[in-house]
Amino acid sequence: MEWLPKWEDGGFIAFFNVQETIMIRFQVNDMTCGHCAATITKAVKALDAAAQITIDLPSHQVQIESVKPPQQIEAVIRDAGFSPQGAA
Repeated sequence: MEWLPKWEDGGFIAFFNVQETIMIRFQVNDMTCGHCAATITKAVKALDAAAQITIDLPSHQVQIESVKPPQQIEAVIRDAGFSPQGAA
């Protein structure tokens, strides 16, 4: 994580926090319907509201772009009742 300067109105400098996002992909074979996909999305968004989530329901793949560690994301998906596995 690094802090970068940002020019604001009025000529002063504020610093904002830059966090690197990582792309995480899971195979979630027990995600079988739109409700399942919505439940996973809600669980991940509760952990990281800024996460970008792409779900491919026919292939049971969930792709997440987040600043949170993969272990935390996997844990919230498990807590939501699903069995995520690392995807290749």
